[in-house]
Amino acid sequence: MPYHTTTITLTAAERRRLLAARHKRGLTQTELAKLAGCTAAAVSFVESGQREPSIGLLRALCGALRMTVTLTIRSGKDVRND
Repeated sequence: MPYHTTTITLTAAERRRLLAARHKRGLTQTELAKLAGCTAAAVSFVESGQREPSIGLLRALCGALRMTVTLTIRSGKDVRND
């Protein structure tokens, strides 16, 4: 499967949900980066809004946080209950 490089524009509220989920899981940016297979700088850039994530990176971050992209990012739902 090809790696998705198309970026997605996140709203401030969506970035806050990612940050809140990371805090809820008790993860540092470095720990999340390791789980998602990216750099801590990438996590920081996405959370701060300095850069927009690729679809692949967003999926990796959400997966590491046990979130779904659609439910968490677009509908405002929080972390899954599993």
